[in-house]
Amino acid sequence: MSVTIDGIISGFDTTSLIDAILTASAANKDQMEQQLEADQASLDKLSELSSLLEDLSDAIDGVQSDITDTYTATVAEGVGFTAETSKGVAPGTYQVDVLSLAASEMEASQGFADASAMGTIAQGTLTVTVAGVDNDVTIDGTNDSLSGLAEALDAVDGIRAYVLNTGSATDPYKLVVQSQDSGATNTLSFDTSGLAGGTVPAFTEIQAGADAHLTVNGLDVYSSSNDVKAIPGLTLSLQQAGLGPAPVEVALDQTAFEEQVQALVDSYNEVIDHYAKNTVFNQEVGLQGPLVGDSTARRTIDQLGSLVSNPYTVPESSLSILAQIGIETQQDGTLELDTEALSEALAASFDDVVGLLTSETGALATIQTQIDDVFVDPDSGTLSSRQDSLQDSIDDLKERIDEEEERLASQADTLRGQFTAMEATMAELQTTTLFLSSYFTAPAAP
Repeated sequence: MSVTIDGIISGFDTTSLIDAILTASAANKDQMEQQLEADQASLDKLSELSSLLEDLSDAIDGVQSDITDTYTATVAEGVGFTAETSKGVAPGTYQVDVLSLAASEMEASQGFADASAMGTIAQGTLTVTVAGVDNDVTIDGTNDSLSGLAEALDAVDGIRAYVLNTGSATDPYKLVVQSQDSGATNTLSFDTSGLAGGTVPAFTEIQAGADAHLTVNGLDVYSSSNDVKAIPGLTLSLQQAGLGPAPVEVALDQTAFEEQVQALVDSYNEVIDHYAKNTVFNQEVGLQGPLVGDSTARRTIDQLGSLVSNPYTVPESSLSILAQIGIETQQDGTLELDTEALSEALAASFDDVVGLLTSETGALATIQTQIDDVFVDPDSGTLSSRQDSLQDSIDDLKERIDEEEERLASQADTLRGQFTAMEATMAELQTTTLFLSSYFTAPAAP
């Protein structure tokens, strides 16, 4: 344990002297800590900027992939079908008449008195053909009950098998086998010639496999499924036949379209607002945002602004700039959506608007490429490189601060030792002085 002699002999305030010396000596450490704090703040805000840019890239993805989903299909209730749109649908009116529904083939065996009694079914190989594909099912002493055969058949791809209790007074249990897929080509057939020794199941067709039949604008359409995709981008889900023709109206949901574009504008503005908030500077009150003077962040925002306002050659559209569809740059760098201008552009040519927003040579695709490949790419992006540089600086400053703290601690120990030694030396000198003084002032011997 170190002992501090604080001015016992000298009268000096030793602790204050040491603190003053260490404070002066710690000026370099204080500067490094201030730089560390500034670098950490810059790194945090650059990371947030990168995250917001990634969100903007995702918003562009959303517009480009979902913009045609803003078409909606309107069908009256009780017409025997519903309709749903997807990418690639063309607007217009389609007259649909459901003449018959698709069905899956169903076969049933003769009745049996007991479903679980072993030894009921003949053993050997039963071949079931599903949509032209032969499947061999082995029946032996482990599964020669009606339920056992049902389980074995149910394991075959493409069919569903189960035992049905008909409730009949005699032989109520029947094996039902059904094709999992509807359509005329998904047929079932059974070859029981490989069975012997017990009751051979005999199957009767209960329902034949059939294709759906409908007309679209008077043209015959056939489908193996009741979910019909004959019209690009439009799925008709058939529910009932024979109700007569009914119209399907496919039109733009302009409100949904505007909401998608507005979401893109909002995401862009979050990037601009973030940069503005973190580059506030007021020398009089000592206010300086973490990104003030950061050239990488400044160039990123400048390039982003240029990309938004630049004209583009878009083969898929007669439009060339976002302002033509109401996406306008404001004085503070943010965007604002003029919904009236967007409505006018949509009324003039929906395809031109979609082309401008989705083209690989248009503004959005160019902005997204700049974000993904130039700004935030983890290996070579400018923002990523800047963040790596700041992290290296932070790590170096932390190491140097640790070394400086060790130096200051050592210096403090040295100073305490020196002052303690000084006090001890002064104490010895004082003792000697008192001795000499008493010696020379003592009375002479008689």
